[in-house]
Amino acid sequence: MTPIVKLVFGVDYDKARLTEFAAALSYAQRQQVTTGGFLDLIETQAGGLKALVAAERKARRPDIRPDTATDAACAKLRTALPIALADLPDDEEFVLVVTRRGADGQHQPVAVVSDQSLLERAIRRAAS
Repeated sequence: MTPIVKLVFGVDYDKARLTEFAAALSYAQRQQVTTGGFLDLIETQAGGLKALVAAERKARRPDIRPDTATDAACAKLRTALPIALADLPDDEEFVLVVTRRGADGQHQPVAVVSDQSLLERAIRRAAS
């Protein structure tokens, strides 16, 4: 729809607005709006033109794929045996620990993260 919008408004028109107008027209086409029904569509749509643009962009976006690597890691940590705090490395000043909330509602350490850069980021975030 972008070429059509450029024919109407000109190629020098604000590119962001051209893109929005094209998206709204694409939405109308997807909804099979009849000839002359576009104005009614905009006026009856809650949120107006911006809502049409948002709906079209959502329709174009593929479904978000689940993070299967994270899901697998979470499943593994759900069944991991708890670590006693006394068993944490004692040669480091700071240690990044992952906890899991148990059935009793209490958090239990289940893993030590040994990634130094991640530890440093966590320290900076905790101190801010």
